[in-house]
Amino acid sequence: MRWSGVVEPDYFQFYAKREGAPWLSDVTDETYRHRLWSDGGFVVIGTFRKFGTTPLTLHVVADEPDPPSEDWQHVAEVSLEGGGPLEILSWPGDHGPRSKHEIPAGSVRLRVHWGGLVPGLPEGMYEQGNSDEQLALVVWPAPIAPFAVLREWDSWPW
Repeated sequence: MRWSGVVEPDYFQFYAKREGAPWLSDVTDETYRHRLWSDGGFVVIGTFRKFGTTPLTLHVVADEPDPPSEDWQHVAEVSLEGGGPLEILSWPGDHGPRSKHEIPAGSVRLRVHWGGLVPGLPEGMYEQGNSDEQLALVVWPAPIAPFAVLREWDSWPW
């Protein structure tokens, strides 16, 4: 299954969660350092741009994907537990999910790819408020594993 759409990050982040997972309110500094954090059901995904429409793809695959291509500047992974669809949440988050996607039951791995990142842009955007940032999410069945950064972009502003 492949989906393409957009999200509306706000203050450099948006969220995803397994359906039924509670909203998370206590996020660690690790979230902002590595741009990805999860408690196993709720996921915080950091962005380079502060706000505005950002392209996003989601691909659900049967097996662990190949290593990310060099096109992706930052890549990190988390595990999700439980069952239910994956909801992509956008701002404002009080209107329900932006999209909902069937993913395998049980534990899965979520890999997030960041591309189009341009160092030195204030709030991740050009003067006109545009950004080249794009994100890709890949989900596959996998045992629970520790958080991992596969590729680190060294130009994050903080």
